[in-house]
Amino acid sequence: MPGVADQVLGALGVPAILGGSRLDRICGDARFTTLDRLESYAAGTQYSGRGYDWDGNIQGYGAVADISPGWYVPLDLRAPSTTMDVGKLIVRRFTAMIFGEEGMPEITVEGDSAAEDYVKALALSSKIYQRTQEARSKGGAIGTAVMSFGFVGGLPRVAVHNAKHMHVLRWSDRFEFRPAEVLECYRYKKTVWIAGGSSVEKDFFYARYWSETEEVLWDPIPAEVAKTPEWAAFTHSSVEHGYGECPVYWCQNLPNCECIDGHADIEGLMGPIDSINKLLSATVKGTLANVDPTLVIRDHPANNTGRVKKGSGSAIYSPGGAEFLELKGDAVRTALELVSKLLQYCLDVAGVVLGDPNQAKGNAQSAAALKMLYLPMIQQADVLRSQYGNMIQAMLVGMLRAAKAIGSRVPGPVLVTENGERVQQKPSVMLPDRVEYNDDDENNDHGPVMVKRVPGTSEAVTLAWPPYFRATTADIKAAVEAATLARGATVSDKTAIKFTASYFGVVDVDRELSLIDAERDAKLESMAGPDLGLVAGPTATDGNENDGEKLADT
Repeated sequence: MPGVADQVLGALGVPAILGGSRLDRICGDARFTTLDRLESYAAGTQYSGRGYDWDGNIQGYGAVADISPGWYVPLDLRAPSTTMDVGKLIVRRFTAMIFGEEGMPEITVEGDSAAEDYVKALALSSKIYQRTQEARSKGGAIGTAVMSFGFVGGLPRVAVHNAKHMHVLRWSDRFEFRPAEVLECYRYKKTVWIAGGSSVEKDFFYARYWSETEEVLWDPIPAEVAKTPEWAAFTHSSVEHGYGECPVYWCQNLPNCECIDGHADIEGLMGPIDSINKLLSATVKGTLANVDPTLVIRDHPANNTGRVKKGSGSAIYSPGGAEFLELKGDAVRTALELVSKLLQYCLDVAGVVLGDPNQAKGNAQSAAALKMLYLPMIQQADVLRSQYGNMIQAMLVGMLRAAKAIGSRVPGPVLVTENGERVQQKPSVMLPDRVEYNDDDENNDHGPVMVKRVPGTSEAVTLAWPPYFRATTADIKAAVEAATLARGATVSDKTAIKFTASYFGVVDVDRELSLIDAERDAKLESMAGPDLGLVAGPTATDGNENDGEKLADT
């Protein structure tokens, strides 16, 4: 039996599952903390919360808060002054390799050209490929990518969400990672204008909810309201979408069957990345100090009445004379060599291969050679293609089904929240018409014709991924020569064509064979000339009656 609070929330159009929980506690759970730390290494902000700079000064106070002699701040508490964003490098390289300019998969719906055209229009209008690039970068950073779709004003929309803010309240299919109810929430700061023209920054909470039947979007929720169990009743817009399923899609970056979140690109590499940044900071600091050496005075330290500083303008007192203290070059070289080895270790563990610009000079390398060079990265990218390809495919099928369900109904009003986000009650679908060219020879009409798109009947959406590296002309020539030599000797014509089909963009091999046969027949006919039948030769002058037959036979 539902409680009184659940009944009240249901009457207000708020999902009862959200009743009784404080929003601020949902946003700051242990999972959020773990994913937030991973994300900081991919963004290069992992040291922003440290209280001391690399010199040991309290952040924000400068030299007035210098540490006293004899007081040591551990390196793990200091923010490195020079960093190498290895996490950002790894994430961006994989995103570029999978969803670069020439890496986008081709959408096909075999046997249903209308459905294929409709799905491609959905993908183009919703900018799904651009959104997937962003989702892949977020997924590579924290291990999970989340996307959702909707229709507002008839136009398909695809949104990317940060998985650390997404909470699955109920799964439709846990094995396939298909959510049934999802809550998105996070804390943020917002400037609030008060009387007299002044302003103040206050904490607010964002909240959005999806289920298999509805979507709820709240206005900015004040922090004092988010800390109460009644936050869900705050001002909101609730709509019935009618898609038939929850329009939120969950994707693990790298598979992890033991958790709802997958593995990030930099999983387990935070320690080596920290070591790289410590070495770089110490080396840069020492090198800069070496440019401006410190004077060592060989006298008793008690005679030094000032504070200890490094660099010109200060001196270190030591009995026995005076000399300049300098950092030897061997220490710098050793540190940089260790940085290089740690960097290579991180790249090897992540599977990233950095191309050498010097090797790219001169003749272009063949696709086969590049595959061997980038083999570790390709193996990892194949897994990522499978993961994100499944999400794209599932989302396109979901959008197609939703379009069939809502395409013909009368749309409802568009609701706008206080922060400008839009949702629509009873959404519909409006895609731009397709351009076709009329081949009506009778009326001599060959102009463009606008044709309304229809969703077709098939839902067998598939993705065809392109090769990682385009074949060079030398690759194509070698492949064609090999197929020509093998054709008729060890393989059939069809097998030979299939072997070289991808180089020329051939999709239907059987149709290509038919075209080749037709062109060969036409060429033979043109070479033979017109068919005039048998022409009788002249009669024999010697009167032999069989001469004509002999000529005809020849």
